[in-house]
Amino acid sequence: MNLDTKILKSYTFGINQWESFMRVYAPRQCTQCKSEYLPTGPAAKYCEFCSLYFQGENARKGTQEHKRRQGKLVGVGSGNAQGYGVTHHSYKTGIGIFQRFMKVCCERCGSTKFLCVHHIDRNRKNNVSSNLETVCKRCHQIEHECWKAFEGVTTIPKGSRVK
Repeated sequence: MNLDTKILKSYTFGINQWESFMRVYAPRQCTQCKSEYLPTGPAAKYCEFCSLYFQGENARKGTQEHKRRQGKLVGVGSGNAQGYGVTHHSYKTGIGIFQRFMKVCCERCGSTKFLCVHHIDRNRKNNVSSNLETVCKRCHQIEHECWKAFEGVTTIPKGSRVK
């Protein structure tokens, strides 16, 4: 060690502090895989490979313990296995499935405005592509005879309104 290095060490940390900072620990045996390794600190228990695994494992256990203390259920849920189509928890009518196959115009009149899905057999749960049809809002109302809802309805006479 030359004089410049000695002066730098003693000036920055002091000689004894510098040596403890650069300490190399004696080889140990990994508590998991029993292989010999050089520890990185005084409390190291695992070799480099086992420490990566147990670091994630211990983080997961800590998260579960935190949830348990909060009163939440641990290990309950879909586990991100939500399923597709009918088995998906958000599945109701299957209209979202049809949007992938939806045409760009009404299959009856050719209109491109206000397109929607019509179930030919009128069963909203039967979402087979042969049962679905792209229609505009006007044709859909004609198909379901929506004008019948307004039969017998009259308008309010002009003289009966409050001024």
